[in-house]
Amino acid sequence: MADDASLHDVAFVDDQHGWAVGAHGVVWATSNAGADWRRQPTPADCPLRGVSFVSPRRGWAVGGRSVPYAERTEGVVLATDDGGETWRRVSRDTLPRLRAVKFFDARRGLAVGAGGPVYPSGALRTEDGGQSWTSLSAEQTCDWRALDALSPEAALVAGPRGLTGRGAGGGLAVQHDPGESRGARALRITGPATAWAVGDGALVRTTRDAGRNWRSPASDPPAELARWFDWRALDAVGERLWAAGSPGSVVLHSPDGGRSWRLLPTGVSTPINAITFVDDQRGWAVGELGVILATRDGGQTWVVQRGAGRRAAIGVVAPSAAGLPVELIAANAAAEGYRTTVASPFAPAAPLAHGDTASRLDEAAARCAAAGASTGWRLPLEPTELVLPAEELLARLDRATDGKSREMLIEPLVAWIRAWRPEAVLIPEIGPEASSHSSGAVDLLVEAVQEAAAAAADPTQRRELAALGLPPWRVRSVLRIGPAEADASTRLGTGDFHAALGSSPALWARPAVGIIRPDYRGAQTQFGWTLVAGQPPHAARRGDVLAGAAVSPGGDARRPLATPADGQLDRLRRVAQKRRHLEGLLQRSQADPAWAGQVMALTGGLDAEGGAELLYQLADGYRQRGSHDLAADTFYLLARRYGDSPLTESALVWLVSYYSSAEFTHLQSLTMAQQQGDTRGPRETLANRGADAARLEAVDESPTDAADGRLGRAAALADYLARARPAVHAAPRLRFAVAAAQRSRGFGGEAERAMLLMSKQAVAEDWRRAADAERWLAEPKEIPPAKPTAQCRSTAKRPLLDGVLDEACWAAAETIALGDPQDAATGRLRVARDNDFLYFAIECPRLPGRQAPAAAGAPRARDEFLDNDDRVTLRLDTDRDYTTAFELTVDERGRTHDAVWGSPHWDPQWYVAAGGDDTSWRVEAATPIGELTGEEELLRAAWAVSAERHAPGHAPRAWTGAAAESRSPDAYGLLLFD
Repeated sequence: MADDASLHDVAFVDDQHGWAVGAHGVVWATSNAGADWRRQPTPADCPLRGVSFVSPRRGWAVGGRSVPYAERTEGVVLATDDGGETWRRVSRDTLPRLRAVKFFDARRGLAVGAGGPVYPSGALRTEDGGQSWTSLSAEQTCDWRALDALSPEAALVAGPRGLTGRGAGGGLAVQHDPGESRGARALRITGPATAWAVGDGALVRTTRDAGRNWRSPASDPPAELARWFDWRALDAVGERLWAAGSPGSVVLHSPDGGRSWRLLPTGVSTPINAITFVDDQRGWAVGELGVILATRDGGQTWVVQRGAGRRAAIGVVAPSAAGLPVELIAANAAAEGYRTTVASPFAPAAPLAHGDTASRLDEAAARCAAAGASTGWRLPLEPTELVLPAEELLARLDRATDGKSREMLIEPLVAWIRAWRPEAVLIPEIGPEASSHSSGAVDLLVEAVQEAAAAAADPTQRRELAALGLPPWRVRSVLRIGPAEADASTRLGTGDFHAALGSSPALWARPAVGIIRPDYRGAQTQFGWTLVAGQPPHAARRGDVLAGAAVSPGGDARRPLATPADGQLDRLRRVAQKRRHLEGLLQRSQADPAWAGQVMALTGGLDAEGGAELLYQLADGYRQRGSHDLAADTFYLLARRYGDSPLTESALVWLVSYYSSAEFTHLQSLTMAQQQGDTRGPRETLANRGADAARLEAVDESPTDAADGRLGRAAALADYLARARPAVHAAPRLRFAVAAAQRSRGFGGEAERAMLLMSKQAVAEDWRRAADAERWLAEPKEIPPAKPTAQCRSTAKRPLLDGVLDEACWAAAETIALGDPQDAATGRLRVARDNDFLYFAIECPRLPGRQAPAAAGAPRARDEFLDNDDRVTLRLDTDRDYTTAFELTVDERGRTHDAVWGSPHWDPQWYVAAGGDDTSWRVEAATPIGELTGEEELLRAAWAVSAERHAPGHAPRAWTGAAAESRSPDAYGLLLFD
């Protein structure tokens, strides 16, 4: 994979000595102007994004990775004193993923990348050659893509969607143009106050006041370039400018400081990621598939020094990063050697999320041996909108793009096909559990790719592309990829051992899964395909979607095939067979402790990666069964046995969240009370409770009580993480869990200080808003927090559960709007309580196209499947850790589903009555307060509550406005108890 690894940056110190860095920790170097490029070994296997040299011997390279199953990144800084003959990792600091670097001498330098809890601004400074770094101060968390500087104090940075910054007073002054959907990807400073930026949609901007204001150049480049090109690379010598990008078929050149522009052909079509000139004649450019170009006449002509003629065999058009079929990509790109590229046309709406999602998509694709994963910017969508029907999704996109969404979707795909020239294009479903035609986004992509493939092949369409170096190209087949079908002829398997990998593609791709999905899932070993256009694969051999196609190993679209050394192959096969055997045992045992104990004893014969994977799978099996204590024990064993595994961090964070959770602490106290022979009689019900019946009493807590033990474990683990993994400890999600545990232990002052610190730091905006809310709760002021709040009032008279909502308590209750209060389709939620029960009432107008369901015939069952119904889900986070919560879901028929932290193995008592007519549906429900918390803990309490309405074919509607991603604290408001 190193030979054609994507190259992200290039640096030359003179006309002979240069270095190019890229994916898989690759560094290529030349000492003869590129006549020969040789690979230099490095201690990194993550993507390297930036390189800077101050002499032919002294240089640095930076990069990093996304931590699997975690919400943070890790950075790497490499340095060399001998021209790259030896590279060493010079910083063991808790750096975020880095994208660009600039050194001024042997000690002083700047780097930028993804903002995080330790370095929130995303901009860092070093005074000791990269050994240690300090964060430039900024008012918000940023994810930067470009950097240039004349000195540590005179720096410019740029990011997605109009995000720019400039050095100011030892910090960073951040500016954001809310009306700009494009973002800069490359910067060059050309004078004390002048600079240039290029980026998405052929963006070209200049500044004459050191970045305070950006404007169009004296003469704009050809307007039609915005339809087809995204610039990624920029350099300047005097008034001469060169920009290149995706596609890479031309270089945009100005010989006179932007007063005129020319397009210079490169002879390649795949994207160019970086460009550099040592004078006004000699320059180099690097890009995807390891391509390196050089010019000796100012860019008039280019010569390919590495990677001539390379193209993709397979293109994947994914609706989202989470839907990337990594196992299938590994089967084709890694095992069979087909060069593969990935595109995701839809972009997350938030600028920071855009950067992180794009990077994770690119990393996951590269980990599976693909190249050139790109995320679109023209069509931003919330994750919850991807599942809308195609018609509604298209209408939403049209409203945001003045009716041009189809054009904005299809035209970049036409350019993408002509640039990469794939034999096959694959369109996967949203995720591995998706059913066919489950997503409007996928339906839109299927239609768009069909149309784009036809236009890309037709010489009479998009003729201007041929003039831009992108002649017609015919895709051999377009396939829709989904769950495995019953028909074996349309099935693609990824679970069989492959000699080139020493494993099965499904297992080989496991590290990539955690990069794009926040939650663990097992390997997917079967896919199905449906022919959309062109010719079908000849056979479903080993997941090979190009079986029967004339794509030869060692050719322009396929790597030479390789296998492990003969002495290794048998050993690898035995290890793979053992791992597959143990996984089979684990699946059959369904996490039964007796079987699982045998599996655990046998993991010793596996490598660290395989052993950690098996233990994680075992723990996840316990978790899915509701055996959370066994899951915790297994996660702890994983952390002790495989401390360096990427899965260990996820296990430790889960343990802190679990042990600090007030919800699980309460459930354990109920369980222990029952096991110890609770003499208080049956748990009360609405059916048998009398006016003078005894209340559910609090559990007698003592120093040896289970709650103290759990909270003590959480504190001990948090202390360990603070010492051993400070970047993990600094993550907002873990800090909120620790603060919740501190409040539960009676250390409210420590929790308040932690929230005060976080509210003043440049952490992610949703977590800062949550921290501000905690400060407001500790000391209420006139100005409420940036979260919706509602009061849960006490009622003296219990409501009759009949679905009519005519009781006085509902008239007195505060109304919580599920969506825009001005929208006629917005539902309404009301909450009330007495000493024994929590009550809630829901009233929702019926949505267009949905009829009132038929009267229920069968009796109500526990935890019914409600995804096909109009429903409301309440998440009740009683300790405000924004991670663990009780979940109560009820649909328009009064059918229910309950869970805790996603586990359906919580079965509380609750009572539901449904009513309604053709225009609306109503639900009244009650649950004993003792199912959720102790009565004394409810006094003057505040819960974080998420309330969302979901209906198939309609956008979610939520109390907090647009339904935020469920893992974000922005999905929750505050419910205050009187």
